[in-house]
Amino acid sequence: MLTSISFVFTALFLFLLWKKQRPIFFAGFFILFGLIYRIVDAVYLDLAGPVYAIELERYIGGNGAAPAFILSCFAFFLPLAVLLRRDRLTRGIPGLQPETPYHALLRKGAFAGLCALILFLYVDMVRIGTIPLFSGMDRLEYSRVAGYLHGPAYEMNFLISSTIGVFAFLPRLFGKQYSLSFIGLMAALLCYWALTGNRFSPFFVTLSFFFIPYAAIVALESAGAIRRESMRNVWSVLVSSRVLLLLGGLAASVAIVGLIFNSYYDVRNYADPFFHIKQRVLVQPIQIWASAWDSIRFGLAERINWLAIDQVLINPARPEGNTTIYYLMERELGFFRAEELIEAGQQYAGGYPEIFFLLFGVLPAIPLMILFGTATVFVLYCAVRSFARGRPLTCIMALYVFYGFSLCYIGGMLNFIIAPTFLVKLALLWVVWIAEKYFIARGASSVRAFPATGRARPGRPSPY
Repeated sequence: MLTSISFVFTALFLFLLWKKQRPIFFAGFFILFGLIYRIVDAVYLDLAGPVYAIELERYIGGNGAAPAFILSCFAFFLPLAVLLRRDRLTRGIPGLQPETPYHALLRKGAFAGLCALILFLYVDMVRIGTIPLFSGMDRLEYSRVAGYLHGPAYEMNFLISSTIGVFAFLPRLFGKQYSLSFIGLMAALLCYWALTGNRFSPFFVTLSFFFIPYAAIVALESAGAIRRESMRNVWSVLVSSRVLLLLGGLAASVAIVGLIFNSYYDVRNYADPFFHIKQRVLVQPIQIWASAWDSIRFGLAERINWLAIDQVLINPARPEGNTTIYYLMERELGFFRAEELIEAGQQYAGGYPEIFFLLFGVLPAIPLMILFGTATVFVLYCAVRSFARGRPLTCIMALYVFYGFSLCYIGGMLNFIIAPTFLVKLALLWVVWIAEKYFIARGASSVRAFPATGRARPGRPSPY
């Protein structure tokens, strides 16, 4: 009963949030989708469980774990609803931004660099002579023979996608239409991930980070700070039509489902593909939480687990990558089985919120999750707000920092906080914010002074 009530309450809360504050969903979709998806799975395991989990080789679920998981999700939902409100995103932005030479130069440089990167990925795929989608090769097999840029492009897909999104939507801040050239780059990138045998994750990451800057456009348009786009040509109608966007989303969903079925039925050729798809969709994203719930104890006697903190944050067995998921897999499967899977390149899903409860105990975990959720949303707010003020590099750098926080919700990762590179990212964000604020202010003043060419015209006084 408590599981059903908590699920209905959460669904109502999210529905009202969508109706009242739609920019929140464009900005926070990367984390929101994962949490909502796992809420559905947690409720399923509670109501249908116990269910056999093939990765854990035992039955899980049916233990009332869903309400606590839903409560943990509100440690992110509530800061998101407060900090990314429409009025906060648009405060102090009176109208259209002036397009400066700095913006034009940055846009041209970004387009040239992204074109070169995507073109190289395609050329390298042709050089190798294998297209995984058509040859039935698994994505993991292709990654072993792919060129040296494929792996980094896969790992930094979020940054590539957010850069494309920033420059695709940036012209709207200046009263222009979306950049079709950057939208074309996005289509080319999505096509590449499909051809290289991927199923869901790259498409989800690509589209999620691509649309984060769009949250600022939605907020500014709804607040009247910029006019809604007027249709000037056929291409703008195609890009802007809500009906065609809906059809495009439906087509993308069908394509992803097709790629998943191709992977399970043709590439991996399981004896019972539907059973494995059901496990992947409904059980595996939440299996570690459902299992860990049985060992979590409530009460004042609960203490911080210093041994677990040492294994995850201080002296991890595998300091590279996500130390949380390795700890959880070793805890569930034992050392040798966890090592075997990690060596084979397999990682289990989950990690949040179980890592907070297992490391810090129940009572300390709750305020820590709220604090972590607030910090995550604040960085996301900085990214969207920076874009709304016409600062593309600051937005991209803030999304770079935000991605580290988001990994906690995707895979429970906490060790990024103590990594020296994280401090470097924060310092770079601050430097970029200061520098870009100066360059844009300087460029805007020159545009106001000399709107036509940025240079004085002899014998004619400036109208400004």
